[in-house]
Amino acid sequence: MNKVQLARWNNAKKIGEKIKSYTDKGYIVYDEEGDIITGITINDEGVFAILDKTCKVSLFLNNIELDNGMYTNVKDFNEQFKKWTCVNPENIMAIF
Repeated sequence: MNKVQLARWNNAKKIGEKIKSYTDKGYIVYDEEGDIITGITINDEGVFAILDKTCKVSLFLNNIELDNGMYTNVKDFNEQFKKWTCVNPENIMAIF
C-alpha cells in the first residue's frame, strides 16, 4: 500500500470511528438515504455500516485491488457523509 492509499484507509477508519462513537452512545444515525445505521464495524478488511442490525454495507474496502474507496480521493469520499445525520435520543420527546 502506498502513502496515498494508506492516507485514504486512515481517513476511512477515522470516519468510521466517529460514526461508531455516536452509535455506541445510543445516537440514532441516518445515512444519506435516511436508512438507520445501527453500528459500524472496522477491521483489517475495511469499514462497514450495519443497517437495521441485519445488513452489512461496505463503506470502504481495505483492498488495493478493488475500488470500494481505495481509489477515491479523500475529499470525494468524505463528501458522501455530508448528508449523514444523527439524533441524540435524549432530545426525542413523546407527543402524548
